[in-house]
Amino acid sequence: MRTGSCTCISTLEEPLWKKCIARSFGADFPSLEEISSHSAYTLVNSEPLIEFAAPTLSRVINIGGIGAKEPKALDEEWNRILSRRSKTIIYSFGSVAKTAQLPEAIKQSIITVINRFLDITFIWKYEDITDSFANETALSLPNLVLSPWIPQNDLLNDDRITLFIMHGGMGSTQEIAMRGKPGIFVPLFGDQPRNAGMMEFNGLGKVLDKFDLTNPDKVEAVIREVLNNEKYAGNARKVAAMLKKKTIRSKRTSCQNC
Repeated sequence: MRTGSCTCISTLEEPLWKKCIARSFGADFPSLEEISSHSAYTLVNSEPLIEFAAPTLSRVINIGGIGAKEPKALDEEWNRILSRRSKTIIYSFGSVAKTAQLPEAIKQSIITVINRFLDITFIWKYEDITDSFANETALSLPNLVLSPWIPQNDLLNDDRITLFIMHGGMGSTQEIAMRGKPGIFVPLFGDQPRNAGMMEFNGLGKVLDKFDLTNPDKVEAVIREVLNNEKYAGNARKVAAMLKKKTIRSKRTSCQNC
């Protein structure tokens, strides 16, 4: 974790992180246990409509989706890309995991899969469009668009987006739930395996093991299942409609309780 000017790794050895905090903020800085014991409320980035059922307290306030911005209209370039084919799939692992740094075997597997869906446009968030892979292999596919940045929230709000292949970060899972799009979740670390399992449990997509990314047949099979089974898109639209009709949104909830 990072606290002030001190960087340390969180471990089970309590003295390590206590020393780190003390070095940054002083020996008399209160512990996490002491701070939490005096907290009136705990704000949780969680949306009950898509969460696992779990015991809770009235002091725990769910404000899932509070960081989601209102989608904007797409510019001419993105509109042109989405108009190329009747279906478009987004492929992104967020801002932390760089897909440009994936092993070559995974990149080649993904290219193989994309080549099997020539009737679908793939938008791949690829951070280095100047590297050899981007300039040699990827550019040979007519249905692939590489971009170092994508207006994710705005794209997901467009009906021409059919599917989102993603890492399972909490922000992105909440975004696709709000925008009514099914997903294929490839969790990498942290809370992502739990988030991915939560979305699959709610019928909003399928989980794909990250170690299966090198197997194009398995990747293709998961994509075809989500595309061809209407239940995933139907569940996604249903949840989005429920979230849209919530009378009290996250921002109002957090203000009422603070």
